[in-house]
Amino acid sequence: MTNPRGFDIIASKYPEAIWVHGGASGFDTQVHLYAKEHSIDVLVIRPNYKEFPGKIAPLKRNETIVETCDVIYACYDGRNRGGTLYTINYARKIGKPVRLLHAQKQPK
Repeated sequence: MTNPRGFDIIASKYPEAIWVHGGASGFDTQVHLYAKEHSIDVLVIRPNYKEFPGKIAPLKRNETIVETCDVIYACYDGRNRGGTLYTINYARKIGKPVRLLHAQKQPK
């Protein structure tokens, strides 16, 4: 798990929240598993490749997630490009609060 203590804090702060994610492997999967293990409702918003071609679909999906949520929690590794940074910037642009969870290396 990337940050189980962080998930515990979020769950206690927003006990009635629906957790929304994009269905991707990695962090989204960890969010989903944690939520299911703790009886938290989940909404998965997947990319619509029929409507948006190629790399645009995940970005449009992330915009939909941001527009759906009251607060955005993002697992951000500090890269200066990519979908997570795009989503953080989009959330800030439209005035949504953003909270960053920093990735922790998994033991080998």
